[in-house]
Amino acid sequence: MNLVSGRSSQILKSLLGDTSKYTAIMDIWSWKLQKKYPSIYLKPIFLSLGHRLIALAPMVLFDSLLSDLKVKSDEKILTVIGLSCLPIATHDDVVDETLNSKTYLSSLIFSGNISAMEGAKLLLRIDKKVASSIIDSIAQNHYLQQLGTEKLWQGKMVTKTQYLDGRKDVHALAKIGLVGALKVAGRDDLIGRIEQFARGYGIALQLIDDIREVNEDRLTDYRSLPLMEPYPYKKSFIQLNKHIQIAKDSLKADWKKMRRLVDNVARFAKRLRKELLSSQTVAVATAIIIDKQGMLLLLKRSNKNKSNKGLWQLVEGKVKVGEKAQDALIREVNEETGLIVCEIRFFGINSTIIKMNSKNYNLVRSVFKTEYKGEVKLSSEHSDFKWISPKEALSLPIISGTDEILKLLKK
Repeated sequence: MNLVSGRSSQILKSLLGDTSKYTAIMDIWSWKLQKKYPSIYLKPIFLSLGHRLIALAPMVLFDSLLSDLKVKSDEKILTVIGLSCLPIATHDDVVDETLNSKTYLSSLIFSGNISAMEGAKLLLRIDKKVASSIIDSIAQNHYLQQLGTEKLWQGKMVTKTQYLDGRKDVHALAKIGLVGALKVAGRDDLIGRIEQFARGYGIALQLIDDIREVNEDRLTDYRSLPLMEPYPYKKSFIQLNKHIQIAKDSLKADWKKMRRLVDNVARFAKRLRKELLSSQTVAVATAIIIDKQGMLLLLKRSNKNKSNKGLWQLVEGKVKVGEKAQDALIREVNEETGLIVCEIRFFGINSTIIKMNSKNYNLVRSVFKTEYKGEVKLSSEHSDFKWISPKEALSLPIISGTDEILKLLKK
C-alpha cells in the first residue's frame, strides 16, 4: 500500500484497525440523512460519514477505553459521537477547499450542521453528565479550530511552537470519545492520563496527515510543520515519534486496546518514513501559458543544465520551503521567461517518478493555467522557446510527466 497517496479506507484500517462496527452504525445514519434531507450536493457528504477518520476515531477511542476499563459500551453514545463529529470534518474541509464552488462549500457546512443536530436529538436520551462532556469537548474543538485557523492559515512561516499551539484542536478531538468513556465508567480520576494521551495521540495523527498531504497544502495558506522544512521532513518525524511516546507513557499497563491504537500509529509512521526515503519528493509549480491564438508556451532546456539537456518543458520550477505553490509559479514564470503573471487558475496535480544519478525522485507538479503580459525573454536555463499546440508538443522530446499534462490539454 502506498501510504502517501493510499485510499482513505486503507489508511483507516492501518491506524484504527477493524472499523466495520463503527462504519456500519454510521452507514445506517447516512441512509437516514439522505432520505430525510434529499440533495445531490449533500448526498456524497452523508455517504462519507462512515469513512471519515475524524468521525470514526473518537468512536474507536470511546470503545477502546471502555473495553480496557472493563465497562460495557453503549451504541447510542457511539452514534452521538459519530454524528456530532461530522461537522468537525466538514468545517475543516471548508477551510481547506478554497478552490471549490460556493455550492460545494455550502454543502459541507450544512451537511455537518444537519448531522450535528440529529446527534443533538440523541444526546437528549443519554446520561446528562456524558452528554455534557461530549458537548464540551466538541465546542472546545470548534473553538480551537478557529484559533488554529487564525494562527496557521495566514500563509506565513511558522515555528514548531506555533504549529503545536495552533493544532490544539486535535487534542480536543481525541478527548471527545475518551472523556465520554470516563463519564460512562465513572472514572474521572483518570482525566490526567487522558489529557496526556489526547495531546500525544492527536498531534501524532495530525502530523501523519500533514506529511501525507504536504504537496496539496502548498496550494493553500495553511502552514504545517512539514511545509516549514525540506524533504524528508526530519524535524516533523522527530515530533511525530515524540508525541507517539507521550501517548504511550500515559497508558496503564493493562490497557491493551488503547496501546494497540498507539502501536498502529507507530508502525504507520515507520512505514511512511521508509516509503518517503525510497524516492525523494520534489515540489514543482508548473504554468500552462496559452496565447490569444491558443498556442502553448514550451521552453527548451539549454546544455548548461545538469539534467534533461535539450528537452522541452512547460514553464516550471521548484517550490521553496515554506513557499506557496502559486507564489512559486509567479516567481518562476518571471525568472524563466520575463513574463508577468496576471491571473492563475488551478488545473491539477501531476506526480511523476524520475531517475537521476541512480536515485528516484517523485516530481509532484502543482499545475496552473496562467494569464500573462509581456514578451518572452529567456533566462540562461533555456536556449529556445516555441508557441505550439498541445498536440504538436507531444511530438517533441519532452521532460518526463509533461506528456500527461499535454494529453489533458488536448481533450
